[in-house]
Amino acid sequence: MLIRPLAWRRHGSYALLLLAFSCGSDGGTGPSPDPATCDDGARNGTETDVDCGGDGCEPCARGSLCDADDDCETGSCRANRCVSPPSCSDGVRNNGETGIDCGGPECDECEVGGPCNRSSDCESSLCVAGRCAPAECGDGVLQEDNDEECDDRVASAECNADCTLSACGDGILNTAAGEECDDSGETAECNVDCTLSACGDGVLNTTAGEECEPGAPRCLANCRWGLDGTFGDEWERLADPPTELPSLPSFHYADTPYLYDFRANMRYDLEADEWQPLQETFPVPGDNYWTNGAVARDGLFVPRQGRMYFWSFEDELWSAVAEDIPSGSPARGAAVFDNDGQIWYHGPESPDSPSEGLLVRFSPDTGDYTLFPHPYGVPLETRVAYDPLTNRIAFGGHSSTSLVIFDIADEEFTTSPPNPGGLLHNNSCQDRAGGMYAGSTDFMAMYRFDFVEETWTELPPLPAPHDNYSSCVVSSDGYLYYASREYGFWRLPLGRYQPAQ
Repeated sequence: MLIRPLAWRRHGSYALLLLAFSCGSDGGTGPSPDPATCDDGARNGTETDVDCGGDGCEPCARGSLCDADDDCETGSCRANRCVSPPSCSDGVRNNGETGIDCGGPECDECEVGGPCNRSSDCESSLCVAGRCAPAECGDGVLQEDNDEECDDRVASAECNADCTLSACGDGILNTAAGEECDDSGETAECNVDCTLSACGDGVLNTTAGEECEPGAPRCLANCRWGLDGTFGDEWERLADPPTELPSLPSFHYADTPYLYDFRANMRYDLEADEWQPLQETFPVPGDNYWTNGAVARDGLFVPRQGRMYFWSFEDELWSAVAEDIPSGSPARGAAVFDNDGQIWYHGPESPDSPSEGLLVRFSPDTGDYTLFPHPYGVPLETRVAYDPLTNRIAFGGHSSTSLVIFDIADEEFTTSPPNPGGLLHNNSCQDRAGGMYAGSTDFMAMYRFDFVEETWTELPPLPAPHDNYSSCVVSSDGYLYYASREYGFWRLPLGRYQPAQ
């Protein structure tokens, strides 16, 4: 018997022991077997499967036996079988994938709920605690596929809370962008620049009924155009008052329903054209003549005997809002507001010189006051006007023939040309549009003083004489109201300013 040596396969995994037996009387060897080939239909030699694999044969097809990757046509040997190469569709988590056939550097992103290591592993671009989380506005990830334009987690100056780009007028309130409102354009409550609408805010809002913004020439404090200095030809008679009216206010805003006279203790209903009694009386008994107060939006202010009194339009009640202020000039002077919200009235004579007068500026916000002395004495029963066009105060008294004019910016006093009608008397009022109105010595005429031109113009003849117990008031709706002692009450239409188109 001849024993052949062990033949080790190329890969050393096992050995085949070949035994050859020979018989013969002479004890010689038999014939040698045919050598192994790659087409003999047998798995022999170093082949890993029939006629393939190993050192000399072609690589095996998928599914064949193998020992190494190069035994396979696919280049991949797994569990001694040739398999397809790693891919994103082989149903196996391989090739750096984070999930089966998804994630990693080669495959598509995993769906929501799939495993992930980073946001790029996920369709949602959001990896939370090793799992792909659903994409949502506010997650801090820009999802253009979800129509997100931005995502800053919360509203920012550039990005709305719904992940759209912030822009005034988009209909989405974004306070982080400084918006106070956003109604997709101008509304009565919201300006076109997304600020809340308010008269005097510097933004013209025609939807809210504004015609102008204060600061523009001839623009009134209620954002309506003022008067242009012209007037109609005829006086219209209104309901007769039950008594004299020496205390009509210095001015009237058109959106308040009544004219008040605190000497008569009555109010005039403009819509109903009737006089109605007041329940509350002026708080200083016997001092209710010529209570021509400074008119605000919510009431009017009257200085009396070292106090400032306030009449509330809403409650129709009096209250003292300041004490220890200069008293009004003798026989109770009038008061007016300027455009800065300061009240002006004429005070008593200067303690330093009886020939000097004192113009008073009072702040209703702080209670502080400032005195401006002048050499024109103390006018009796003073009437005061303010002109917003020239920012000046004018005042005169019962027996004055000229107005004393105070330039607020320059703090200088001058005088107007004399009134062509002589004495101003008590029948004086203002239109806050460049004019002051005054009576005449013979009580038969009224004149308008133009602050810009510094000229006087006579109004149409009065329907009845005025006297020392008369008064007048201009309403911003375009009427001059006038009362006479004979208890008549009239109004004259005034021209409203129309800006050039």
